[in-house]
Amino acid sequence: MKGSITTAIRGAIPDSDNAKMYLAHIEEEFQGSSKAHATTLITKMVTLKYSGSYGVCEHILRMNDMISQLKGLDMEISEKLNQGDRNVLVGNGEKAQVEAVRTLCLVLENGFNLDLVDTVYVPSMTRNLISVSRLDAYGYSFKFENKGFSHFLYSRIIGSGLLEGNFYKLLLNASFAESLKQ
Repeated sequence: MKGSITTAIRGAIPDSDNAKMYLAHIEEEFQGSSKAHATTLITKMVTLKYSGSYGVCEHILRMNDMISQLKGLDMEISEKLNQGDRNVLVGNGEKAQVEAVRTLCLVLENGFNLDLVDTVYVPSMTRNLISVSRLDAYGYSFKFENKGFSHFLYSRIIGSGLLEGNFYKLLLNASFAESLKQ
């Protein structure tokens, strides 16, 4: 039986005269390697960033594939937050409860799809705010001037916006913006 097992696993399993004990050792070793595989998948999933070198759909498919592999290992990825798991600190010093965290796709005026990764839904907030520092981490940059801004991805212009009151407003595709109002 030992000869039919992969060499990488075979060396980690102690010899045994009893078949039940031998199978128990194999199961124990397999569980350890499953945990290591799950840890590797979770690490990849958490650190995987969209680089712009391939399509957004391919990026999403890679994420879904990792989730499917984790589910196959009986590892669930929950999109729900437990009560009190996350709060955001708002300008007045108060904490606002986060209800959900998801990726949100915005269609910009020129048709570019802007994926906002780890977008937090805070029902008590009356404005939709985008963190420029979070986008910077994904390769986006901004140039602010003349009561407006230009939005770049790896030095290529992808969108723009205007200053309205004290906030800059991202210019969205007209039909997409209308669909958000419904």
